[in-house]
Amino acid sequence: MIANIRDISIIFLAFESIIVLVLLSVLIVQVRSLVILLNEEIRPMLEASQETANTVRNTSNFVSNHVAKPFVNMASFGAGLRQAAKTLVKGGKTAANDSTPADMQPDAPEPTVNRPAATVTPPKSDDWKPTIQEPDNE
Repeated sequence: MIANIRDISIIFLAFESIIVLVLLSVLIVQVRSLVILLNEEIRPMLEASQETANTVRNTSNFVSNHVAKPFVNMASFGAGLRQAAKTLVKGGKTAANDSTPADMQPDAPEPTVNRPAATVTPPKSDDWKPTIQEPDNE
């Protein structure tokens, strides 16, 4: 009786080993195909995206150095000339209330609204929810 159980167990373990070997072979083939996919498909996409990033970096550097920087320099030179002309026209005198340039001063002051702030009711117990009471608009 025990010999029969032993023989059946050995046959079962041999059959299980064959199944594990077949599944391991399938796994190895799948890993190999994944590596091939990575080398043939993903690597060229990564290289192309890296090349695109380098192109964008070079283009932004070119635009910064050859378009934006000269424009900013020209605008600041023009602002300096304009301020020099204002100083020469005024004869070196500045108005007491002229702390900001004329093109920076607002045309009219913004109206202010005097409204009381919203109030939050204090908690009355541990499970409270804040309620916001808006002031009456009269």
